Amino acid sequence: MRAFILFLFLLCGDLLLAHSLDKIISPTGDIDPWPWGIECPFKVEETKGLWKYKVAEGQYSYIEFLVHPYSNQNLRTFEVFQYGPQLKLVAKGQGVAESDTMFLRAGMRGVGALRQTQYLVYVRSFKDNEEDQCDQSSMKVLTIKPLGGKSCSAKSFELIKVNNDEACRLFGRGHYLCHDHRETGKNLLPVSKRM
Repeated sequence: MRAFILFLFLLCGDLLLAHSLDKIISPTGDIDPWPWGIECPFKVEETKGLWKYKVAEGQYSYIEFLVHPYSNQNLRTFEVFQYGPQLKLVAKGQGVAESDTMFLRAGMRGVGALRQTQYLVYVRSFKDNEEDQCDQSSMKVLTIKPLGGKSCSAKSFELIKVNNDEACRLFGRGHYLCHDHRETGKNLLPVSKRM
């Protein structure tokens, strides 16, 4: 009887601990970021443009997603450009995803002196609770995972959308987000293509 009571005590203790840590422990895998909430499906187009993420207090890095037209009925290809806090291109990569997806994944390679560096980036979308709707306002989270690295070496960051005015201020008036393509009729390249 003592063994049974001890077993119940240990089992209940583990269940209570797991319940209290449900916002800390990621239930779906090693690369899933947490504790941002409940994962949502999203459209690849929602990631289009320039985003920033905090790497230190008052310091941001940037990531840019260029989504290509449909390459298949439901598949979208995209390019990713990553900029350091000094706004220099540090890596670029490519990925493919279904138009409606639970996550984006792209293989990245460093540029210049960092060209031997390879890693994966993931983007996921989260909502705060079950009552909220999954929509474009859901939080986007970037996870960076070194290739061949341990799962604990992955780092996750909240993505913040950069509006066109801020993109112009950061990258200059020549950045493609500073112009309305319909008005100018020009096919302006993103700053990453001009470097």
